[in-house]
Amino acid sequence: MRIAVFGGALLGFAWTTAVGQQASPHFEVASIRAADPQTRLPNMQGGPGTPDPGRITYTSLSLSSLVSFAYDVPGDRISGPPWLATQRFDIQAKVPDGSTQEELRVMLQNLLAERFRLSLHRVKKEFQVYELLQAKSGAKLKPGTALDDGKPSAGGRGGSVDGNGFPVPPPHQATQRPVNGVAKVGANQVTMARFAQFLAVPVGFLSGGNIPQTERVVDKTGLEGEFSFTLEYEWPGPKPPNADPGDLAPDLLTALQQQLGLRLNKTKQELDVLVIDRAEKTPAEN
Repeated sequence: MRIAVFGGALLGFAWTTAVGQQASPHFEVASIRAADPQTRLPNMQGGPGTPDPGRITYTSLSLSSLVSFAYDVPGDRISGPPWLATQRFDIQAKVPDGSTQEELRVMLQNLLAERFRLSLHRVKKEFQVYELLQAKSGAKLKPGTALDDGKPSAGGRGGSVDGNGFPVPPPHQATQRPVNGVAKVGANQVTMARFAQFLAVPVGFLSGGNIPQTERVVDKTGLEGEFSFTLEYEWPGPKPPNADPGDLAPDLLTALQQQLGLRLNKTKQELDVLVIDRAEKTPAEN
């Protein structure tokens, strides 16, 4: 049994990767421990582009999640034994000065190879996808500064929100919260590739029903850099009692076009799938 089951024939090997062949870059110091089972929510803090660029602190992350971040591939395109998604780990590491986000990913690839004896290869498979494109009138986004820090949400739950109730996630992340039938999205210094990944669940609602399917969304905007923005659309789940239709936001497709100058196009595309060949359940000594 594997984490992901892929229908249809694999279309052939793209290349085989012996993870860890790269000699650099590496973390200066790194510690990996089994996570406290009482810690429910995974968390990633620190690294390039954050207030603490010289250190990362990852809490309660599965090896599947770590591979997903290290190789910048969504979790539904990682195939491996089920324990990769269930056993969780805490990682603390010192990042060399001046490192970039891409170098951080390579450091994590090397760390996983060294401590978990991780090796993998890539194959190509055809998927139904949604392409994220610029609207005909052009995108309404500009690379810019981070979102304001915001203030704690009511009751101290749900993280920070800005003055209009939009969530303010950590740098390089996007998140959303439903408010009276409206999904409010905050994206803080994210690439369009990262935003496309974020859209996977919201787009899943387009197939109907209250339980979304995770859809594959691929960035084809051609927009380089990181962007900070907000977006609101009609929450596809149950509406609040006596909700006034006039108070609801537009549907997701309309909101993307009107507010961000983006659109979605349904098509098929060959994508990389990471196949885990080997991974140790217990990491090597720190």
